[in-house]
Amino acid sequence: MSPLRYSYITNGLTDHRIGDALRMLAGYGYSGVGLTLDHQHLDPLSSTLATDVESVAKILRDTGLAVVIETGARFVLDPLRKHQPNLLST
Repeated sequence: MSPLRYSYITNGLTDHRIGDALRMLAGYGYSGVGLTLDHQHLDPLSSTLATDVESVAKILRDTGLAVVIETGARFVLDPLRKHQPNLLST
């Protein structure tokens, strides 16, 4: 069994730049992060996504933070409807 990791989600740090937020979490002793894909930190619809992903990946490697993708972005797919489309959409 893997040891318990204490982690935090980035959607709780939307007033911070992603690099600052990740370094802060590592400095506070967190060992992981739930990365929210949204316009504040890592926008999946951005024209600079590849570069942004490389930058975030480097910071994650440098800080030693484990990462999971957190799916709490409410309007990332449709800016007018929260959490739409979803698996129950017709």
